[in-house]
Amino acid sequence: GEFRDDLRGFLRGEPGLVAAVAHRLAGSPDLFGSPMRSLNFLTAHDGFTMYDLVSYDHRHNEANGWDNTDGHHDNRSWNSGWEGDDGAPDSVLALRERQMRNAMCLLLLSHGVPMFVAGDEFARTQGGNNNAYTQDNETSWIDWERAEAFAGHERFVRRLIEIRSAHPILYDPERWEDAMVLHGAGGKPDLAFESRSIAWTVDGLYVMANMWWEPVDFEIRQPGDWWIALDTNDPWSPPVGTRAGTHVTVGPRSIVVLETRGPRRRSRPGVWRNTQESKPWPRRSRVRHHALRRPVLSSRSIDQRVAWMPAKRNGSGGNGNGFDLTKSVWVATVLRPPRRSIIVEAANRVAAT
Repeated sequence: GEFRDDLRGFLRGEPGLVAAVAHRLAGSPDLFGSPMRSLNFLTAHDGFTMYDLVSYDHRHNEANGWDNTDGHHDNRSWNSGWEGDDGAPDSVLALRERQMRNAMCLLLLSHGVPMFVAGDEFARTQGGNNNAYTQDNETSWIDWERAEAFAGHERFVRRLIEIRSAHPILYDPERWEDAMVLHGAGGKPDLAFESRSIAWTVDGLYVMANMWWEPVDFEIRQPGDWWIALDTNDPWSPPVGTRAGTHVTVGPRSIVVLETRGPRRRSRPGVWRNTQESKPWPRRSRVRHHALRRPVLSSRSIDQRVAWMPAKRNGSGGNGNGFDLTKSVWVATVLRPPRRSIIVEAANRVAAT
């Protein structure tokens, strides 16, 4: 899809994509009548995982038995300066984590329905294999030990989800139109071919994205009292207040997210209803939902809203401690329950027998 390709290209610093990225961030109005028809994803059940997207320039499918000729050859990926993990210097590993944070920011702060694959929130890897359908082994299984190794990234994703939940306009079924204002570093957005940065404001959010390999100073163009909620270059820094007319330095290949406590323009969007919305929420899920300790919808109540993505755990198929691929899915998508909005992190779907 266009969202995947344009955002992957922008993430790795390709020129000539800022105008297209602006469309994707706004729910692809050039492609869809409603932003809720835009299923936004950077990774899916096939292809690179999000970690592999920032760790490999090329597919590594030798184990599949096709002399590395299977799988897509154009992944729009970048290895951050070093192919694979073996011998990768600390600077490269740090850049990869920052690039994953950038990817999640672009995904979760775009208008539409976001989706990522199980394990992307803690850097799941397939060792560069982008067509692992034949690998019912450690290559395609989820390594839950990485959740501990990349606990910081998981916390960052959780924080992003909280920000998205606090801004209903991000999943408003209506187009943003003039609710979204584009900015450049010092004024109007720079749509030139060599541009690699863009900023936008919408309903109490001010996002500044710099995919250039040098820092860029952004002037805050929108009135109000703002504070820095997230900085992918310094993810654990405390919130810092700022105001219109001041400058914020966005580091190389980094994104800074500002929030304001002021009144929001469209704080109550229309509700996207379906025929199952009146069903009660289940209190428990048979699937482990480790990143968000929140309720999980049953498959019947969200079939009309999401695309189902299969996922495996350590183990094979439905044996032992593995998930049966006919019964288990992992999906991340924006929903609006009766009380507040959440991201559904995992869902259990029982297949018809």
